[in-house]
Amino acid sequence: MSSRFGPDSSIAQVLSWIAALVMANVVGLLISLPVVTFGVGLGVMTLVSLRLIASESTAIAPAVAQVVRKAALPAILLALVEGLLFSLLLWEWSVTTHLASHSMVLIVRTLLVFVVLIAAFTPVWVWPMFAHRLAYKGRVNVKDLPRLASVALLASVMKLHRTLLALLVVAGPLVLASISLPWAIRLLFWFVVFGIAFAQYVCVLATYPVLSTDQVDEASTES
Repeated sequence: MSSRFGPDSSIAQVLSWIAALVMANVVGLLISLPVVTFGVGLGVMTLVSLRLIASESTAIAPAVAQVVRKAALPAILLALVEGLLFSLLLWEWSVTTHLASHSMVLIVRTLLVFVVLIAAFTPVWVWPMFAHRLAYKGRVNVKDLPRLASVALLASVMKLHRTLLALLVVAGPLVLASISLPWAIRLLFWFVVFGIAFAQYVCVLATYPVLSTDQVDEASTES
């Protein structure tokens, strides 16, 4: 009779899953310390999440080596573009406060909210697609990024229910952080220890049934 706490028990598997995400989160943040390498850290977290879902592997070192050797520059560029886009949208939002017409402020901010939603939809799919291509194609090149982004945007709209579900889970802690400073401190601890890798895991989990059919990946390779 197997033990409830044995290595093959469900409790041990859950603890192993949590430990893998915590380790991926910590390693990814350490890689991201120069800031410009945040994309590499995010790529490691996403690839680890994919491995956990696809094969229940908890190995971190192979994921780090694969991202660093086969996809470092594309990961850096992808994260930089996303960061610049959201920074630009934030700046545009602040600029609207200087508009004289209230109706114009409303129109511009409505447009910005629409663009922010589109910009938020794409990462839900583009990072899992990035990890899927790296895991099963062996490499991600810089020239693949525009196609990955366009297909990710299309998939996020076509599979809107999956996109929204992932966003709700990922954005939940951010809503709690707006309640008070203590909640913001808890949010910071959450993301430092576990939260970023968990967010990537949720995105991979939401998109995996589609990605595993290779339909999206094949579409991203079409010229």
